[in-house]
Amino acid sequence: MDYRFHKTKDRLVVVLNGDFDLYSAFTLKKKILAELQKKSIDIELECSDVNYIDSSGIGLILQVLNHQNETENKLFLKNVSEEILEIFKAIKIDKTLAGCFINDKKSSKDE
Repeated sequence: MDYRFHKTKDRLVVVLNGDFDLYSAFTLKKKILAELQKKSIDIELECSDVNYIDSSGIGLILQVLNHQNETENKLFLKNVSEEILEIFKAIKIDKTLAGCFINDKKSSKDE
């Protein structure tokens, strides 16, 4: 997976591209936590181009969510695909993540 960071006025945005798996989650976790050590800030994971997520990717999302809750900051999951949402529902974490989802993409239903 490729990813890039940029900051807006009020949040750290991480644009993800590819498979969110064991190989990418470990490195990404270290980079996100390093950024959070510098400044307590909201985080947005832009997921438009995430094709696949495994337990390591899900674990990272939950770790970041827990960290953000402890520091009274927010985690946003932006433009999560229907396929990944179905995985979240299947393992029953969709309710835990419910307040995190934002979507600014037009779905095929909107056209």
